[in-house]
Amino acid sequence: MSDLRRYAFVIEAVDASEALVRILSLFAVQPLALASASLVQAAGGCAIRIEVDGLDPQRAETLLRRLDGLPIVRSVGLGWSQPAGRAPRRASSSGDQVASVAPLASASAATWL
Repeated sequence: MSDLRRYAFVIEAVDASEALVRILSLFAVQPLALASASLVQAAGGCAIRIEVDGLDPQRAETLLRRLDGLPIVRSVGLGWSQPAGRAPRRASSSGDQVASVAPLASASAATWL
């Protein structure tokens, strides 16, 4: 059963031309709705943000671990927006959770590099 969260995967990857395609291929085999994907080039790498709907929390965590296992991925984080009235949260691939994350709608590329 999926929940009402919109999950945001924030990935720092090596500067590889195939990085986006390789990362998106993991999402292509999941039962989800891709809400957005963006890539920002930076010195020595790139930052990718992918937002999806339709995942349950266990699938989101599994996808986080799979992304973290890709050789092109330097780091990956998972954030989500809650239904109205609840604070946004984020988890890292290590399982730590932080409650002070900016809402997805207002986060800029500079805040997730």
